[in-house]
Amino acid sequence: MFDKSKVTSDAKASTSLKAIPKFKSEAEERIFWNDASIDATDYFEASKMRIAKFIKLKPSQNLK
Repeated sequence: MFDKSKVTSDAKASTSLKAIPKFKSEAEERIFWNDASIDATDYFEASKMRIAKFIKLKPSQNLK
């Protein structure tokens, strides 16, 4: 979930977004985004978020 209190129309807010780190593997990325201390609204503009449905998505073969 994202913190609705961070949703803003202020143009300056989008310039303060953190850069998404480069990951060596999908597993490393999964660990990063599943960390409870990570707030996705620090990396994405919350007011532009939309729900997505990936109905044909299949798991990756290499999960190491």
